[in-house]
Amino acid sequence: MRIFVRFLTPLLLPLAAACTTPAQRTAQAEADYGPRCEKLGLAKDSEQWRACVENADMNAALATQRSYDREFLRKHDCIDPKFGCGGPPR
Repeated sequence: MRIFVRFLTPLLLPLAAACTTPAQRTAQAEADYGPRCEKLGLAKDSEQWRACVENADMNAALATQRSYDREFLRKHDCIDPKFGCGGPPR
């Protein structure tokens, strides 16, 4: 079962992401990060505000990816991600 999940997850994630349209993803990012950008003094719907929302959304996605990567490395006892699990090749 574990192998089944391990190999199907990378195939199913893009399908799940495809269920939302770009407009829906943009609206969600604006709802999540728009108020924070407005508190920084940026006028809503200005180019600076849009850049702020995009940057905040991208930073959140990168933080999520880094946490997944750290968890994977921890679970598999990987010391150096450059060489993969098990250390440098001999």
